[in-house]
Amino acid sequence: MNIAIVGAAYTGYAAAAYFRNKGHHVRVTTTRADRVTGALRVCNFRTGTIYGPGREHAAEAARIAGQQIPFDGESDAMIVHRDDVVRGLEFAIDHRLSGLYNLFNDVTDSKAAFFRAVCDTAGLEPITWLGLSKGPRGVSNQKIKSAGFVLADPFSDRETEDLLG
Repeated sequence: MNIAIVGAAYTGYAAAAYFRNKGHHVRVTTTRADRVTGALRVCNFRTGTIYGPGREHAAEAARIAGQQIPFDGESDAMIVHRDDVVRGLEFAIDHRLSGLYNLFNDVTDSKAAFFRAVCDTAGLEPITWLGLSKGPRGVSNQKIKSAGFVLADPFSDRETEDLLG
């Protein structure tokens, strides 16, 4: 099967390696999906902040700790393990999904609350969220779960693990 993965390199290359090991021809690109897929069925995942091995929460928080960030800290955390993104891609292919799906885990904290806990645990300075533009709130991942997808890291407590085994 030919698969085009459009998006960020961190997840795209992990997904490409996974699918190549299963015998698929994979192309990773950061161009627009319509230029890659033409008239094919398209499943678009709206992911949150992607974390996983080598991209743990404390390391991400350390980059912005003690700083003023223009984003809305009261928006939903919307985070997802890299391997849940790869698994979501496989699920979409296997179930021939088409359409837009929110793909993030079940953490219900706001960005500010989630990263405050990360900073406290790691001994980092707090992040100041300026909220210059309102971020998404009350966004649901129910559509992908209703389709039958089960998250391997629903509560973000397996961030250092390779979940593809």
